[in-house]
Amino acid sequence: MILSSPDRHILRSTLMLIKKVLAGLGCTGFLISQVSVTDRGFGGPGVEHAADGIIQLDLDEFQGELKRSIIVWKMRGTGHSMRRHPFNITNKGIIVYPDKIVKITPRGFFEGGESQ
Repeated sequence: MILSSPDRHILRSTLMLIKKVLAGLGCTGFLISQVSVTDRGFGGPGVEHAADGIIQLDLDEFQGELKRSIIVWKMRGTGHSMRRHPFNITNKGIIVYPDKIVKITPRGFFEGGESQ
């Protein structure tokens, strides 16, 4: 979807208002956005600026097997890993493996320890 400049301004203003209201209530809000694999960016104009944190969950196919990975692109006020990590979704929740990293290259999907 292509938004005109006035629409982008309204969207950004609305997002900033939601952020202020939630912060004023002492609440943490999770806004979920789906982006196409061909898109670069996160959820449209202004979202990157309004969000305190951006976490991307990926599902990639390699040799007929689906692999999950997570990367924290942005998290204001805290240090975080700048690497992509594998994760699993279980009946007990999401398990992230911080001691492992994932590399996705044109030659494939590689998973290994931090030292690789």
